[in-house]
Amino acid sequence: MHPEIIKICKQLQAEGKRPTVALVKAKLSLKVPMKEIIRTIQQAKLDPSKVLQHDEPSQDCPQLSLEETIYTLIERIEHLEDEVAHLKQQLKTKN
Repeated sequence: MHPEIIKICKQLQAEGKRPTVALVKAKLSLKVPMKEIIRTIQQAKLDPSKVLQHDEPSQDCPQLSLEETIYTLIERIEHLEDEVAHLKQQLKTKN
């Protein structure tokens, strides 16, 4: 789970708001795959104590772990590859 999404969910709940994809996405400072946002919100709805009780990372540690960064980059690459394949298909269809 992305630590920033958890932090935003905690903030929204403290404000008395229910975390939604739109609210979380609007507050994110980094690009995070939609799947990750949805997954974290769903897990927070199923078991809020488990998700929202995570300790926030300390100020001296990086915001994302290496594994989270790799996962995010893989998701972005897969999305871009799908988009390129779709655009290639459109070009073939036009010619």
